[in-house]
Amino acid sequence: RHVLTADLVPDIAASDLVIFLDAALEGEPGEVRCRRLHPSRAAVSTMAHFLEPAELLAWSQALYGKLPEAHLVTVAGESFDFASNQLSATVAAAAHSMLWTTR
Repeated sequence: RHVLTADLVPDIAASDLVIFLDAALEGEPGEVRCRRLHPSRAAVSTMAHFLEPAELLAWSQALYGKLPEAHLVTVAGESFDFASNQLSATVAAAAHSMLWTTR
């Protein structure tokens, strides 16, 4: 999904492991990073338009008492031009390694 919304919370609560994939502004284009996520109650909003991964984890914990292991895997983007809606060659080449970073 391109936007994280509240309807993901039941699926998160039912999971043992959740991996979020995202683009990042920081880093060299194509650089892949992985970090463990923890719930952030400070991020809890009114569940409006979109939510951050840590906020989804906090809602899962608050509503269902469930907190799966969660990771955020990012790849540094090369171009954020909305006109093409395509990955650059550098980022497309990194996409495969994004899927295997947490293993």
